[in-house]
Amino acid sequence: MTKEEQHIFYKQLGRKICTARKTANMKQEYLALQIGLTRTSLVNIEQGNQRIQLHALLALISVLEIDIIDLIPEIINSKPQELNWNFEKNISKEIDQNFEDVKQTREKLKNFYNLTQNKK
Repeated sequence: MTKEEQHIFYKQLGRKICTARKTANMKQEYLALQIGLTRTSLVNIEQGNQRIQLHALLALISVLEIDIIDLIPEIINSKPQELNWNFEKNISKEIDQNFEDVKQTREKLKNFYNLTQNKK
């Protein structure tokens, strides 16, 4: 993935996080506190200026009660169909290999997050 594709990816991810937060009717301050970030960090993530760490992403999907797949943006460049196909194929392959369905994936991610929170 080129730097430009990464930039687009994180901008789209940030927009999806913002939309999910607004759909859940949560303020940035509240969500940030729930997932262990500052409001400033959440603002930067929603704007695509900061990359979200995996543990914060897992906490976010748990607090918002959404599926992680809903946050994964499409990758756009001069060959969008090819990139989107490869991206979707790789995601589908990972899910098929490791999990029986998306609901089980969500439960495993929630359990992982809860386990990491209990070890603090």
